[in-house]
Amino acid sequence: FIALGGAIGTSLFLGIGSSLAKAGPLSLFLGFTISGLAPHSSCCNDLWLIISLGEMTTWLPIPGAIPQFCDRFVDYALGL
Repeated sequence: FIALGGAIGTSLFLGIGSSLAKAGPLSLFLGFTISGLAPHSSCCNDLWLIISLGEMTTWLPIPGAIPQFCDRFVDYALGL
């Protein structure tokens, strides 16, 4: 479990570098806050969110899936 936590932490810090450079710290903080709280708003939303992300990832397997989906399906500014 320690190795798994280290791998997730390292990839998280390396993955947010370009987003931090493009959008700034406030946008990154708001994005993490909203995406962290959205599944917990009710019991049903968590299940539907995971199902819809699984379907989109299966349909369009791209690296950096969630920001790319926001950019493609909602707005460019949301995917930064």
